[in-house]
Amino acid sequence: MVALEKMFESLKAGERFVAEFGGAGNVELILNEFRNQCEKEGYPVTSESLPWYFLSIGEYTSLMEKVGFKVTYAVHFSRPTALDGEEGLRYWLRMFMPDFLGSLPDDVETKVLENVENSLRSILYKNQKWEADYKRIRVMAIK
Repeated sequence: MVALEKMFESLKAGERFVAEFGGAGNVELILNEFRNQCEKEGYPVTSESLPWYFLSIGEYTSLMEKVGFKVTYAVHFSRPTALDGEEGLRYWLRMFMPDFLGSLPDDVETKVLENVENSLRSILYKNQKWEADYKRIRVMAIK
């Protein structure tokens, strides 16, 4: 909410705000399987250790209106995103979860990553590359 308030304050009357970001369901398959595999190894993923939360379009536009924006356009859509190569999913997990993965013993980290890949391969590995299940929200609003 504070970020939206600051963005609203930074605009002049009549100026437009445009943004795109992760929405409800963003990388849900990946995150759920990651949590599942970590839990199997005795390392539960809590909201404190991985504080990701993706708002629904209704939640976000309501917050925008609360700070004063007039929302003129909002859409929630799937945007499958290619992660290059055989190790694309593993690289993605390491890039976005370095603190959590870094807290695991090396052998557990390796096992978790391998098990996530094995579980998701039939769903997210297509044409020799991984495809992340991104869900996006795109909004336009006027101050």
